[in-house]
Parts: sequence; structure tokens; C-alpha cells
Amino acid sequence: LDRQRFRHVIAFFHHPPFSSGPHGGSTVEAAALAVRARYAPLFRQHHVRMTITGHEHLYERFAPQDPDGRSDAGQGIRQIIVGTGGAVLYSPLAPVANSDVRLSAFGVLKLTLVTDGFLGYGDSACAGLSCSSEEKASAQPARTIQTRKRGPVIKGTSKVPDTITIT
Repeated sequence: LDRQRFRHVIAFFHHPPFSSGPHGGSTVEAAALAVRARYAPLFRQHHVRMTITGHEHLYERFAPQDPDGRSDAGQGIRQIIVGTGGAVLYSPLAPVANSDVRLSAFGVLKLTLVTDGFLGYGDSACAGLSCSSEEKASAQPARTIQTRKRGPVIKGTSKVPDTITIT
């Protein structure tokens, strides 16, 4: 890929390589293992910055990680699962490594691309990227996401502001 022309590459596909939902965690589906083995190394080789997937009927965001699921703030890929579009929602199970935020709620992903990164509601330009200490210092404090799904309010809290707006 021409890095001058395409500064930020995002890959969209169906099966997430990692998940805290019923298709990940301790029982990983064959499709997720195939993504890890076949595609994750290619994503890293071609400097993909973020992956956006579905399959799990929940929202989950991961800290940057390598193809084997190890934390990698410098060269890692941020993974976001957005399975919040209308099917019956799943409850997240025990969080897997590097899972920053898990939320069982209907919603949409609002992601804005800016010159130096990915920016969402309440985000700094650090979302999904390696940041300088000055950029990290300017990030807004944690906030709570709230939404209503035919019943009680569902809340999720994160240390890093979310790149999702749930309405």
C-alpha cells in the first residue's frame, strides 16, 4: 500500500479474531482462528491501523494488539466489534486480553477520520494510535455510556473515551 496516499487503513470483515462474546473467549470458533492465522499477519505487514467486525451481537473495543493477541501500543491493531444493529444482543462473557470496553446495547459506530488518527465522540486524536505524552495528557477523562433497550439503562464505563455513539 502507498503509505503517502493511504495513511490510515481500516479493514472491515465479519468474524472478529478476538472476542469476549460467546464466539470468542474460551471457545474460539474456527472462523476466528482462520482470521488470526491468515489475515492478521497480513494486516500487520500492511500497517492496518484498525479492524471493524460484526458477528458477535455486542460492542467491544480492544487496545492495540499484535496478531497473537498480545498488547502492542506501538504497532498494534485496534479491533472494534460492532454487532449492535438489531439482532438479539449477547452479553459479554469474561473479558479476554486487551478488551477495553464491552457493551450489550443497540447502537451505531460513529467514527471520524482525521489527519493523525481516528476520532469519535469525546475522543482525542489518540484513539487507535500511538500518542505522545502531550496528546495523552489532553485526552478527556473517562465517561459513562448510557442507552435504553426496552427496559433498564445499560451502562459501560471506559478509561479511554469511546469511539461509539449509542442512540
